[in-house]
Amino acid sequence: MFLMSEKKREASIMFDELQITDKAIERCLKEFPAIVEAQKDVLTKKYAKIYAVGCGDSLYAPDCAKMAFMKNTGLEFEVLEAHEFCTYYIDFMPENSLVFVSSNGGAAARTAECAHLAKKRGATVVAVTGSPKSRLAVSSNHVISYVAERLGHVPGNVSFVMLLSMFYVISAKMGRWNGHLTAEEEQKIYDNIADCGRLIKETINKYNDKMDEIMQAWKDKDRFYCLGAGPNYLMAEFGGAKFMEACATDGIHQQLEEFAHEQYFVSNMNPDTNYFVFLPNGRCMRRGVEIFRELKFLGTGNVCITTKGYDPELNQTAQHIIEIPGEIDENYTPLINSAIISLAAYHLAMNRDGMTMHFSSEAQEPEHYTTIHYSRFSPEVADKDIEIPDESKRVCTGLVFDTNK
Repeated sequence: MFLMSEKKREASIMFDELQITDKAIERCLKEFPAIVEAQKDVLTKKYAKIYAVGCGDSLYAPDCAKMAFMKNTGLEFEVLEAHEFCTYYIDFMPENSLVFVSSNGGAAARTAECAHLAKKRGATVVAVTGSPKSRLAVSSNHVISYVAERLGHVPGNVSFVMLLSMFYVISAKMGRWNGHLTAEEEQKIYDNIADCGRLIKETINKYNDKMDEIMQAWKDKDRFYCLGAGPNYLMAEFGGAKFMEACATDGIHQQLEEFAHEQYFVSNMNPDTNYFVFLPNGRCMRRGVEIFRELKFLGTGNVCITTKGYDPELNQTAQHIIEIPGEIDENYTPLINSAIISLAAYHLAMNRDGMTMHFSSEAQEPEHYTTIHYSRFSPEVADKDIEIPDESKRVCTGLVFDTNK
């Protein structure tokens, strides 16, 4: 069965989704821990190694949660892009591994292939998804699913924030069950997530006009650099993705330190470049301050996204400062930073044509989703593949499967 999508791609929906993110997190914290509890027998087994794999936002979510996961559980946690995992790293996976396959929509061929391959190689596969009747769900041993409200097919951040919150909660439960966390420490994790949820709306409303002003000034730029480190390294990749998806504009991610080794040689010759730097008050602050000295020296446009208690030198070196109005553990700042960078992409889209997810012809969309949803599996699991449907049925909502069969 194929579902036709309502093509609601007005950029304004991105802002509407940002305004409901706080409530989505609040509901998730009330409902999702019990969903994880139902998988206690699976998650408390002894595994040789734990992985998370995914594509796009569904990769960035577990990777942004990676350090919190290791801190909360005391366990090694490797996050890999789905194609890299099933094409290369699968050969080195211990048989007794736990593999979280992350996908909000659950339709991408590559993530389903990961599930089949990992199972065949002896792993326990758990789908972490927002689509309980998806291709991924029926490809996995177990399913941990939470469905959040979405307002349209736009590059919003609700689905990303839900996956990110889900991995934080999973880590809290696993850490409590294996004795790495006390009950109080587990609760502190939920409190951190809840605080971020409340601060998202406050931050968006506080800086909405300022971000609009910044993106009006930069509306004709053809690329945006996003920098981050630690928990926000993959947030930089998420940020770059929002500019590409919402505005058909290059969003280029880079690790904070690597800017000095690479992007410097673009900006030193062309200072008309623009940077978003995720720099919460934490371990990367010292290096970030040095990077902003260089950005100012080069004369670039830049935005520092930070938290309360940041180094005051940034007031003299950063062109614009977006300060999250609260003290947040650095490990959980991606929850708020995703909303801030989505706000920037939203305003860029609104200052252009007011639309997102651009296709220049009717033929492009079905071709695009063929590439994502109907890519062929490797010979090892080719028997698990599906037929490519008629072009008219290749739609962005993907496939729906009967999980009772």
